[in-house]
Amino acid sequence: MNDQKAAWALLTESIGSYKSQGINHEKQNHTGIFKLEFAFENKVLLLTSSAIGTGGEVFHQEHSWIGNDIAGVLTLYVNSNNHPGVTPHLFNRIEEGSEGQKIVVFRFGDIDNRSSFREEISVSVFKDKSVGHFYSWGMPTGDFQERSGTRMERL
Repeated sequence: MNDQKAAWALLTESIGSYKSQGINHEKQNHTGIFKLEFAFENKVLLLTSSAIGTGGEVFHQEHSWIGNDIAGVLTLYVNSNNHPGVTPHLFNRIEEGSEGQKIVVFRFGDIDNRSSFREEISVSVFKDKSVGHFYSWGMPTGDFQERSGTRMERL
């Protein structure tokens, strides 16, 4: 099975709703909510995610799609309050984390190009079936590093 098919299989096995406490890139506590569900006759996944601060502040609100583009490349189409428009993140890799979790990584831009915005968004599936949703990015002239995310338990 190629990596894109393995990533799709891992994501579809994780369909459901998740919730937990997390911390954002400014070290602010929040409640993370994450949901994956099929849409359009199971051709795409709808990814819904939010990070709401303890005082009700909306740090992150996202309604994105995961599916194959017209060329067959698995793509995360990000639509969030933190992006200027719909941003396509192409499937980049599956890796294994330090706790044995499988991590599906989508990438926008060249992470080594310090003159542009670049980002990786990952969905981690842990052995206990919890899910992580993490963001790494670098602004123009800034360092590329992991910034925020939450590991959530299935509801």
